[in-house]
Amino acid sequence: MRKIYQIFFMLLFVSFIGQMRAQQTVNIGETPWKFSKVIRQESNLVSGLTVLSGTDVVSGINDGKFDTGAGKPLVGKNYFVDLLEKKPIEKIKLVFNGDSVRYVACRVEVSDDNNNWRILSDGLSVQECELHKENIFTEAINNTIGNVAVVTRTLFSVPVPGSYRYVRFTVTKCLSSDQKDLSAEIGELLVHPVSRNIWSEQELTDIAFNDSEWETVGLPHCFNERDTYLNATTGERCWRGEAWYRKKIFFKEKDKDKKIFLEFKSVNIGAIVYINGHAIQGDFKAKQPGPVTHVGSFMPFVVDITDYIKWNEENQIAVRVSNSKGTFFAWPGFGENEGFGQAMGGIAASVYLHKKNKVHIPYNSYTPLKKWGTYFGTVSANPQKAVMRFQTNVENATDEEQSVELRTKLIDKKGRTVLSFSDVEEIAPGQTRLFDRTGSVENPHLWYPVGCSGEPYLYTVSNQVYVNGKLTDTKNERCGIREITWDEDYCYVNGEKCILRGFGNRNTYPGLGSAVPVSLQWQDIAYIAKCGGNAYRVGHQPPFAEIFEACDVYGVLVILNTGDNEWALRDEPSLSYKWECDRDVMIAYRSHPSVAVWESNNGLPYEGEKYYPSYTLEQVRRWDYIQPRIVSNRDGFPPKWNKEDPILIGYTNRYEKMKGYPSYNSEVYGTNWSGNPSWCIARFDYDNEKRFSQYYVENYLQDLDNKACGWIDWMLAETYGEGYTIYLNGKRNQKSLGSCAMDGNRFPKLKYRI
Repeated sequence: MRKIYQIFFMLLFVSFIGQMRAQQTVNIGETPWKFSKVIRQESNLVSGLTVLSGTDVVSGINDGKFDTGAGKPLVGKNYFVDLLEKKPIEKIKLVFNGDSVRYVACRVEVSDDNNNWRILSDGLSVQECELHKENIFTEAINNTIGNVAVVTRTLFSVPVPGSYRYVRFTVTKCLSSDQKDLSAEIGELLVHPVSRNIWSEQELTDIAFNDSEWETVGLPHCFNERDTYLNATTGERCWRGEAWYRKKIFFKEKDKDKKIFLEFKSVNIGAIVYINGHAIQGDFKAKQPGPVTHVGSFMPFVVDITDYIKWNEENQIAVRVSNSKGTFFAWPGFGENEGFGQAMGGIAASVYLHKKNKVHIPYNSYTPLKKWGTYFGTVSANPQKAVMRFQTNVENATDEEQSVELRTKLIDKKGRTVLSFSDVEEIAPGQTRLFDRTGSVENPHLWYPVGCSGEPYLYTVSNQVYVNGKLTDTKNERCGIREITWDEDYCYVNGEKCILRGFGNRNTYPGLGSAVPVSLQWQDIAYIAKCGGNAYRVGHQPPFAEIFEACDVYGVLVILNTGDNEWALRDEPSLSYKWECDRDVMIAYRSHPSVAVWESNNGLPYEGEKYYPSYTLEQVRRWDYIQPRIVSNRDGFPPKWNKEDPILIGYTNRYEKMKGYPSYNSEVYGTNWSGNPSWCIARFDYDNEKRFSQYYVENYLQDLDNKACGWIDWMLAETYGEGYTIYLNGKRNQKSLGSCAMDGNRFPKLKYRI
């Protein structure tokens, strides 16, 4: 018997060594990176100088305050300013307070000597103003309070090519949004100098650049985490701008026959990845101002750096990151609100270096490589029999045709193989072949969420790639056998009615911003499961990638949104980005048994071209076809929806039963309780805990009595910046949403215990 065990462990060891040789993965975020912010000051050259209108001095036009200005209507008046010396100018802006001025015609001239003037704008053609928006929290739909972007000022801007001393301008026309003439007053004159980086892009991506004085950080890293406790209601915002990360890696020539990949679990919001000065180009519908690798809040992506590596020497990896508009990428139209956690910038999760054989399984990260690797799921299931489908792509990145064997096994917790396949295909050079297999499992262990009759049982799907009998790649993933169905009222898991009850959450943590360690992510899911919760919803973006694994293990269903803002997802490039985010998130997470709902939006906008839930359904039919999940619309029945198609109807902090469709309260946070917006309690407010908690108990029971299929408490734990609630003790301008079940440090309130 001892000899048999020795042989078994020897075979196991040989198999392990073979897998190690086939692929190597290193978490390079656990070793030091160099980091620096790019600080650009948009200073005003006119500040402190004399601005003249004729012979009159105009004082309010350059005082740095947008609500003071010329003092008189602007149209037809001539303005003049001497900058005292010739200076390089980037642009001239006229700022109008409020939202009334939408179109402007203005004659703008510059001069070196106050005699010869260059015309930059002729004053004859009307130009649409740039809208400056700020997020405010306002009542929007019935009793719902949410984030709405409001125009607080408009800007007429003229670029300036060169250096000049004198500026003069005359506004000839101001128009409202409906093209009516206005007699407007200017709020501020801004003359911006040319802003230059201290270093050029070429320097920052070159290995010779001296970054020794930069800050040393590990990953995950949030570059504005020091703003975590800032409060939106008092005007304090997160830092926005660009930052750079740099890391040197030595590649040995023995790996020259491999494919080398970098996997980024999350970069907020836009990123360019460079290897030895070469920018990796992403794949976008939206037109970009230059090379951009990836755009998307908390969306993982993978890049192939093989062709740009220098062997047997150090290589320079550089990552340019921005969470700001007007930088190096086209702004997606979401990621604007600090309170939602989208403004947290940086490399917010782990980065992995993968070395793979050239015959391998691609990653389930569609952008920018436009490939996916594995997809599996339950076709049908009951306690007697489950039908499972497994799809696996194998890529041949060699220069020759390869005879490839793919071995796929479904393995239970005891290590027993309950289903297996083995197929051989000839794959041409540079091509990818899809292996598509369906099989049955007798007497399966079914996966159930918390609160049902079973446990969240997980199998392992093991895919192994062989070429000429040699293992070239292996991929092991957890798999839950389960069937989710819906009728006009409820969700059913394996035929058992399942009320979705759980919590919303944010991808943030006190003092860490969005750089949340994996252990704390798992801890939050454990807290949900421990109190009987079976559902998890992150507003406005996908959860961290590791959250899906935790939800699989604990039995928590995920309601998954791919990215948007509050009632604001409209027009291009937002629509193209959203289409791509829907596709990418489905490809990345469709094999997880915990994913139950594809949520299309956080409220459709009131104007502009909208991204309708029917567009999300189109993506489901294309990418989630083994057992398609239901699509959700957050606020009522959506327009342009085929009434024959099932849909989950959500409501924000209210509920009504939509006849013929499952309906649920997607965010419950106590708005307008006793006639006041969002009564809440803080950690110190113990005297009001019973009164506070009773409201949620009654709300939950009333909704369930009215056939609610779900009820989501908003949120699990307090997070900074929502800031539109009033505490029961009357305090205002707090730094977090106080209606949560736990405080920011995860100390439970009475509501969590209930």
